[in-house]
Amino acid sequence: MVKQHLILCGEIKTTKPENVVTHELQLGKGKICLDVESITQKMVQDLPDVIHDLLEIATYVYVGDQMVSRGGLKSFDYAEKWGRCLDFRIPVREYELWSDPKIKEQLEELLSFASGDTYSFDFVQRKRSELPKFLNLKTDITPEYEYDEILLFSGGLDSFTGAVDKIVAHKNKIVLVSHQSNNKLVGLQRKLHKYLASLCSAGPKPLHVPVMINKNKRLTQETSQRTRSFLYGALGAIIATMFKLNRVKFYENGIISCNLPFDGQTLQARSTRSTHPKLLHLFSLFISELTDSDFYFENPYFAKTKTDVVERLLELHHQKCIEDTRSCAKSVYRKPHTHCGTCSQCIDRRFATLASQCQEHDPSQLYAIDIFKEELNNIHDRAMAVGFVGFANSLESMTVDNFVQKFSSDVHEIARYISNQKYEVTLKNIFDLHYRHAVKVDKVMDAKCKENISLVRKGMLPNNCLINMVLRGEHRDIGKLFEKSKGKKTQREIAVRHDNNGASFVTERESDILEFKETLEYNVRTKERTPGLIKSSLKTVAAFLNTDGGTLLIGVSDSGEIKGLNEDLKFAKGNNLDGFEQKLRSLINDRFDPSPLGHIQITFNELQGSIVCQIDVEQSSDVIAFDNEFYIRDGNGTRKLEGRELADWLRRRNNK
Repeated sequence: MVKQHLILCGEIKTTKPENVVTHELQLGKGKICLDVESITQKMVQDLPDVIHDLLEIATYVYVGDQMVSRGGLKSFDYAEKWGRCLDFRIPVREYELWSDPKIKEQLEELLSFASGDTYSFDFVQRKRSELPKFLNLKTDITPEYEYDEILLFSGGLDSFTGAVDKIVAHKNKIVLVSHQSNNKLVGLQRKLHKYLASLCSAGPKPLHVPVMINKNKRLTQETSQRTRSFLYGALGAIIATMFKLNRVKFYENGIISCNLPFDGQTLQARSTRSTHPKLLHLFSLFISELTDSDFYFENPYFAKTKTDVVERLLELHHQKCIEDTRSCAKSVYRKPHTHCGTCSQCIDRRFATLASQCQEHDPSQLYAIDIFKEELNNIHDRAMAVGFVGFANSLESMTVDNFVQKFSSDVHEIARYISNQKYEVTLKNIFDLHYRHAVKVDKVMDAKCKENISLVRKGMLPNNCLINMVLRGEHRDIGKLFEKSKGKKTQREIAVRHDNNGASFVTERESDILEFKETLEYNVRTKERTPGLIKSSLKTVAAFLNTDGGTLLIGVSDSGEIKGLNEDLKFAKGNNLDGFEQKLRSLINDRFDPSPLGHIQITFNELQGSIVCQIDVEQSSDVIAFDNEFYIRDGNGTRKLEGRELADWLRRRNNK
């Protein structure tokens, strides 16, 4: 049964209904704010009330989406917890307009399609004269030029190429609207904007309007951000209204826009729908109805594959900037590894730059994991990589009829919302788009297998790298890979790299599901036994249990260098691994409540001649206390919950 959530916005109060989880959100200083550059107070004041309302509603929806967890990613069987019922109560200035059944129906349909959730809205009247008080405007300088295009600009490869296309090939005067979801994007977008500005020798430079939401980290319980496209699009429509324009452009390749499932599985099918033709159609209808105008959201790159996009940038002679763009869905990586390498966006980008012979501008060092030659540790990453190749492999042998039959509901849903050509032609064009994508992917995969065949023969590539998985034929039946994940405790496989000095390091970096501890109780600074250090490792285990699970490696420094357990074994019974494991199990059994040993797997790995303890932890369905304290993961760290924050977390956890 899907849990219902009531989200009370602003100052709205109501009797809390039974069997419904209630949340409260407020906009304003010290609560939730939008930091906006390049827009002045007067530009905001000149907007109609309905646009002020739209800005607030989009912000409430985006933050509310992040407040309510979908349940985590513990297996591939997500369907039961993925969808949510979200009921918003929001104060608005234009009450009669927002209460119009047609407007509400369009808003609810738009958000439900974008997110996979069920949305409903009730609006109440607020003072018309109130301007949005949660805007931190960073300038008093009104733009001096008239602009003719509004582009949504993420800093990704597709949106950057679209901006270059508009400036260089079409000589447009453009406004770039960006949603900065984290601080790492600020410098990236500024650097790319500066480069774009340098392309304009005459006339106005592109205007950049970055928007960042400032909110308490406690409000983030869900990171899928499926309503990000609604906030992003609403911001674009608002800026377009300021400049008296009636269209907004998303630039994204058609493969991502169509988002066909690899094998009918939910993992990839749940990825973004931000530029799906139906979503753009629904968004256009909604804004048109809301503003009583003809408003359009468009994706000029719908007919392009990712390879086509890269080749377009090559034609424009600006391929050197590929390295400075960011395509990764996770957006948490820093130089030299600016991409995770394993999400669908990273995989699509990597194949596209290789197919376009642009790998010198997108070197493998940018990716934390080289999917072709490095171990893919978890089942999700393996399924994503193998599914990507398997999808292309199956498409290359299809006819138009085979394609339409296999993806019938998806393809027809796409075709219905492309209205500028005959329906049969549209179906063929969608097939041609995917066929061209498949041919490029297959050629890259063939080349990579051929290039590394001697390493395969010598057994020098890890078992679960993409090359070996494809050579074993796993891409021909991805369903088997999904089946392997069900009902099994999976142990993370540890890949190792070496530096120029001969030191050995774990390839992956610390993350929300991976942490390193150099020792259990040996103090490397004082060279003495310090039992108090044990708490640090146990807190991490507790946090994994209470969040999404993870792996703790003892005997690995913060930098990832493999140190081993030699010193810690001196304090274990019998000075051996059995005594060390017995100590760990006793500590966990005695100091955790309830005992979580059924969710924990302890193993020892010999990595480059040193023994490392690996503790694989599954998320517990029970709330786990360690020494009567509660811990959760917060990014790549562990955080103690206390007071109000603990009470709120327990309430949310118990109502999932």
